[in-house]
Amino acid sequence: MKKQISLLSREDLLHSLEDSYAVLKSVVESPKEIVIFALDCNYKYLVFNMNHCQTMKKIWGVTIELNSNMLDYIKSDNDREKAKNNFDRTLKGESFVIEEEYGDVDLNRRFYENNYNPIYDDNGIVIGLTIFLTDITERKRLEFERNRLIEELQENLDKVKLLSGMLPVCGHCKKIRDDRGYWNRIEDYIRQNSEAEFTHSICPECLKEQHPKTYERLKKEGKI
Repeated sequence: MKKQISLLSREDLLHSLEDSYAVLKSVVESPKEIVIFALDCNYKYLVFNMNHCQTMKKIWGVTIELNSNMLDYIKSDNDREKAKNNFDRTLKGESFVIEEEYGDVDLNRRFYENNYNPIYDDNGIVIGLTIFLTDITERKRLEFERNRLIEELQENLDKVKLLSGMLPVCGHCKKIRDDRGYWNRIEDYIRQNSEAEFTHSICPECLKEQHPKTYERLKKEGKI
């Protein structure tokens, strides 16, 4: 009878473990847009969801396995060092969120918002870490495009000089007095204070006054 109870208890324990694993797997796999994985203190995989498996295949071209060292899959020296530093910060008990770029430039380099958190045992000792990643590549692209447009607009605005306020103009020669008290020809003043350029011609009134014969000829030809 005791053996039967012991056997049943062992079966119940196995079922309980299977149920717990099924629940844990469902929880890990439930966020469809989030990458989730956990590492031990030696950077070896404890668990990961399918999103992480697919992401590692997409950005590094690798197939990951449980109990393998994640750093071994990262092909870029800079990215590997960056990831290790973040893992070590977390294993020291620090939680933080950071935006980072990872991936093989020849495959698919992406931007991620990474949430790092330590895993504690019942005695409060750090025994691993969890990472939650969200792909923010499209958001970063839009931010880059927006910043580029802002820079272009600012450059264009810097090139534009506006004339405003009261301009002291000589009533006889029409020169303009600048801020330093010097009198400038109107075209020189405008050229210095705007992006405008000048070409010279003559208006009909001045042509009639200064060159009456030419004025009459052009008038007869219908050019005035």
